[in-house]
Amino acid sequence: MSRSQWQIPKDPEIISKAEGLREKITTSSVDGKLDCAKAFKIAQDEGLSIKEFGAILNVLNIKIGNCQLGCFS
Repeated sequence: MSRSQWQIPKDPEIISKAEGLREKITTSSVDGKLDCAKAFKIAQDEGLSIKEFGAILNVLNIKIGNCQLGCFS
């Protein structure tokens, strides 16, 4: 599935959380990509599920890089 096919969440709560985490996520990312390990760490620190954090990354248009499973490059 290409990134253009993903749906950006319209849930106001997710959008609000994304805005609150924007600076933390963007400063941890490089060229619009966030390392998988960093994504897990931020999600854990913020008390978010991986699914919820993935939705937040979609809102911020941040991709996962260096996937620990090799799913994302």
